[in-house]
Amino acid sequence: MRFIIPIFLLIFTTQLEAKPVAGKVQIVKGKVTILKPAAKAATALKKNEEVFEDSSIVTQKGSFAKILLINGSNLTVGPNSKIVVATVQKKDASVINLLTGKLRAKVKPQNRKDFFIKTQTAAMAVRGTDFMAIYNHDSGKSGLLTFEGKVAIKQAKQKIEHEPVQKQVEELKAVMNDDSTAKIVELGGFTTTDKQDAVLDQVRINEQQFARMKLDSSLGAEKLKVSKKVIAKEVVKTKKIFAKMAAENINKNIKSGGLVVQDLSYYVPPTESKAGDEIGRISSNGSYIPPKGLKIDPRKGFVAEDRSKIAQAEQLNKAIEEQIAPPPKADDKNYRRYFDLDAE
Repeated sequence: MRFIIPIFLLIFTTQLEAKPVAGKVQIVKGKVTILKPAAKAATALKKNEEVFEDSSIVTQKGSFAKILLINGSNLTVGPNSKIVVATVQKKDASVINLLTGKLRAKVKPQNRKDFFIKTQTAAMAVRGTDFMAIYNHDSGKSGLLTFEGKVAIKQAKQKIEHEPVQKQVEELKAVMNDDSTAKIVELGGFTTTDKQDAVLDQVRINEQQFARMKLDSSLGAEKLKVSKKVIAKEVVKTKKIFAKMAAENINKNIKSGGLVVQDLSYYVPPTESKAGDEIGRISSNGSYIPPKGLKIDPRKGFVAEDRSKIAQAEQLNKAIEEQIAPPPKADDKNYRRYFDLDAE
């Protein structure tokens, strides 16, 4: 019996070493686990631990982890999230599968090599930017908020996370090269998917929320640890960013200036009402807080906690349900010039 354990460990170590290192853990807060390649059980993720390709990382409520990838990019896994690190390359495409929750990626430009994020309903491609990707498996909605640069996103329902890495890369390149339904979300823009999983045109969200989310490095896991002066300065910068966003690139059917429900990838547009929390409020880190008397259900949307709030819940749900993506457009030369994945 004493020989069985060493042999098992030898086999496991050999299988682990067969997978390339994708990155190294920089910060771990709260309860975060990792399931390594060939492992049968997850273990607690630790600071300075190496993360291998084909590893899955799971965070619990109030927890997050930051990983420095080998290509120089930074990846933060937010609370209540699960990702699979499919592949990270210095000289080729990288793929991260977001199975649920949210992540933030600060992607370092790699000579036009692509960095893909894949959810169950959408694919995203970047070449040097800072953005947040969201997917909620209960609501089925994917979302994207761009803090720097540009991100391409389009509908993609193919479930590829269990396929060989090279096939994942090939399928994602094929998906993103078909630009008829792809959207570019630029600095300051947010988009989500409609009930048919089609991607909406980008909107500008509430300036205070955008500034606080940009400053928050924990993705809502912790209170924002910056001064009011820093926040105010970021809000001023945000206003300038929003002012520069070309009107033709903003969704004309959905009013900008609303709030993002990050955990569910909902966009709640502003109303004409002067009520203070008619559409909700935000916390110090930009997380969404529903109006008093309402709660949010991933499948039902806004739910009234008493009869007096039923009309308000119905109004907010209607505003979300009416967000429909337009029909596919013709070839977009601007998209192709920036996101032609076959170009070198």
